[in-house]
Amino acid sequence: MANIKTLVSAVMSAFALLAVSTTFVACSDDDEEKVVTPTCEVTFDTESISMTSASFSVKTADADSVKYVYYPDDMPTVPTMDDVRQNGIKLAVANGEQTVQLTGLAEDTQYTVYVAAFGKKGVFNSGSCGFKTAAYPGFTLTSATGETYSNCNASVKFTTADGVTVAVDAYYPEFKYMREGVYPILESDPTSGDVPQYVLGGAGNSRYTYLKSAGGDIFAITGGEMDVKVNTEEKTYNVNFKLTLASGDEVEARFTGAISGIDVFDEYSLNMDAARVLDIDNRQAGEFYVKMEEHTNWCEMSLDFQGDAADTALQPGTYTVSEAGGKGTISTKSYISTYSPVPAQGGHFTSGSATVEKSGDTYTIKWDVTTKEGQRFVGTYTGTITDM
Repeated sequence: MANIKTLVSAVMSAFALLAVSTTFVACSDDDEEKVVTPTCEVTFDTESISMTSASFSVKTADADSVKYVYYPDDMPTVPTMDDVRQNGIKLAVANGEQTVQLTGLAEDTQYTVYVAAFGKKGVFNSGSCGFKTAAYPGFTLTSATGETYSNCNASVKFTTADGVTVAVDAYYPEFKYMREGVYPILESDPTSGDVPQYVLGGAGNSRYTYLKSAGGDIFAITGGEMDVKVNTEEKTYNVNFKLTLASGDEVEARFTGAISGIDVFDEYSLNMDAARVLDIDNRQAGEFYVKMEEHTNWCEMSLDFQGDAADTALQPGTYTVSEAGGKGTISTKSYISTYSPVPAQGGHFTSGSATVEKSGDTYTIKWDVTTKEGQRFVGTYTGTITDM
């Protein structure tokens, strides 16, 4: 509504603005032709009204220009006719019938549209009409808490201010926070042999995916979808639900905000707790393929360090991911993945670096690497490397 704010004058009564038909004629003794007053009719298409948009039609004749303004009825002041003349939104066509689409409106709000048709010598005619945007038909969820059971599965509970809860069990394919996408309800949960997609598991199983009333009654969700949008700058989620209950009832719900326990992040921090060097096929002199594991989330990561051909053990220094290879690099054979309880491939690294420090037999490896899919991983391992 920024355009309306520019039109607001200091004081103007609603009576003066909402006059449906007002004519002003400025003339002098030497007028050679009769000044014709424009006609202006404004009608609203009630079927076009949604939560954030609406359409109205304008029919004018004998006008040199047509301008309009629209504003919520709770504005403290309203535009004057001079404001409309100078700053109103001008229609492309002055005469005839045309439809105007208003967008970006506030939901469940009463608005007034005011149209003025301007003729010669200051003559004008005007019309106005009011409408109210639709209210949201579902539940507005005000808080959310979640937990990740693996790096591609999250359980989230969304709750309204009065205690209505939508609980979901979400699966997504990449090794990241709950990803943006549309998640349909599956008839059954993914199995350990499935590669997870954008889905909600547990359809009909109220233990995982359900709707709970404010009074505590639980209703199984058997169909529908969850649409997730992620604001990576504000680190918030915008979630819309269209769900079908076991009773056949259709339910809508929405949420905007942060999900406690499932932060939106630019990088995934993962510290490994075990490491060993593998004797891989076609191993080159000075090559040390270090496989590390993290047993809490069941992840594994391998960094393929390329040292000097004379090196008999991994040496301290900074190593950069490179397809070209050579001393001081990490080959693109390096990767990260998860494998339990739901398998998901994090991917091979295509950029980033790792630093290696050594004190006696204890190594400290710090990495900041990014996969082909664009996920960044940072972390540290400190300890001995078996078989080094």
